[in-house]
Amino acid sequence: MLKLKQVINKLCHISLRNFTKISVPNYSLPLQYQRPICNIKVPRFWLSTVPDMSSKDDNLINQVNDNTVQKNFNQLIGATNIKKIIKSGYYVDKTEYMKILIDGEGSYFLVRPRRFGKSIMLDTLSEICNGEDSKELFTNTYIGKSEYQWKKYCVFRFDFAQIDNRSAKIFEQELIEMIQTNCNKYKIKYGEYNRIARLLDVMINGGVNLNNGYEPDVIILIDEYDSPMEDCSEKKQILKVMSIFFKKLKASNGIRLTLVTGATRFGLSDIFTSANHLTDITLNERVNAICGFTEEELKTVFEDKITELSRVLKKDKEDVLKQLKVYYNGYRFNKRSKDTVFNAWSVLQCFDNNDIISYWPGKCLSLYHDIIMKDAESISLMMKNPSFFASSTELNFDKELDQISLKSLLFQTGYLTIKEYDEENKIYTLSVPNKEVETLLKEMIANDSFFINVKEKKSILLEALKSEDMVLYINCLRSHYSTWPYFTKNE
Repeated sequence: MLKLKQVINKLCHISLRNFTKISVPNYSLPLQYQRPICNIKVPRFWLSTVPDMSSKDDNLINQVNDNTVQKNFNQLIGATNIKKIIKSGYYVDKTEYMKILIDGEGSYFLVRPRRFGKSIMLDTLSEICNGEDSKELFTNTYIGKSEYQWKKYCVFRFDFAQIDNRSAKIFEQELIEMIQTNCNKYKIKYGEYNRIARLLDVMINGGVNLNNGYEPDVIILIDEYDSPMEDCSEKKQILKVMSIFFKKLKASNGIRLTLVTGATRFGLSDIFTSANHLTDITLNERVNAICGFTEEELKTVFEDKITELSRVLKKDKEDVLKQLKVYYNGYRFNKRSKDTVFNAWSVLQCFDNNDIISYWPGKCLSLYHDIIMKDAESISLMMKNPSFFASSTELNFDKELDQISLKSLLFQTGYLTIKEYDEENKIYTLSVPNKEVETLLKEMIANDSFFINVKEKKSILLEALKSEDMVLYINCLRSHYSTWPYFTKNE
């Protein structure tokens, strides 16, 4: 036995004091009768690399090799935080983008369509900012394998979709309560203060001076900032409250990173005036795929689900992948980017239901009926492959809704995406990204009174031309254009 220890000692280049005694139980017996059948000594560093399989800690996932993680797709569906997603075994690694944002030390603004993974992205950022406490969770990710310094930051999160917008007074009160909740999270005392600007001062200064291992600057994450504007009866008053909030953030020191996300930017010019410190990265090439899945990510992470889907549909995997691309791919958020991305939510719903159909709810375009009706380019939507030409200003439109063009509206709500860019003339070509969105547009056209009216007029016009009845033809045109607003007819 001594010789064996000496051999091991030479091989491992360690002394005998680095060995520790472990017991090997007899697992063939019931637990209550198990007894150690032998004692052996092994190097302590061997034990440090073996995870405690009985632990229920969320960090366990990263102590296990990727190949040994048991995938659980049911755990992925409906998951609202990054820990559950990583534990499911189906995490699409976006931590490279998180590192770019944290290292960038700036204030950013990002727009992506509904159900595109913005909230999970913010949760990932928040978790990474827990520092060493979350390092093991990301062991097998890009940031975990990089030289990232796992510093701990105080993170303040705001989800504007959770704030009641029935009135400006209710909205302001719930926003105040959200600031207080962030203070309570870090035991920051705010006393009797009940004003947004003063509370933000207390919150940020308290975060900067936390100590206890925290860095002396804070992170601000704001999700669905535009949500309060939907179905809002006191829009101007709520915008005023939001302007106070963003203006104070702009004037505050000690903020390392601010990230604001939303689904649109139209009708919010007042907010952007108060928050002109934000850098808009919506169309930035470096973050084209920050949300959604690239084709490579889809094939790598969801290979087993693609195989299962091909079995259910009785098709080859390549055919299934092509069909997935037709239905859910095609989104491009930068003029020079070669990669297009899949709508992540639709892909997950597809795998969950084992059926390639339309899932994305989109944004209800019936809310914008007046805009559709007044825009001459609306007729283009009735074509088989509609496309629009747009300038950068039109894509980034942030003025009032009644001034927006149809193409700006459809681009910001996810119904159109960038197809091409003319570098010489600085003009974008926009098109429908995929069959899923095309299906939604067809349903809208089939049910919208404007398009129904156009179809009826079209058949009458064709009959008038065939019979050379110019009186009927002119009367039909007059009838159609009489439904358009005055300023549109002048244009």
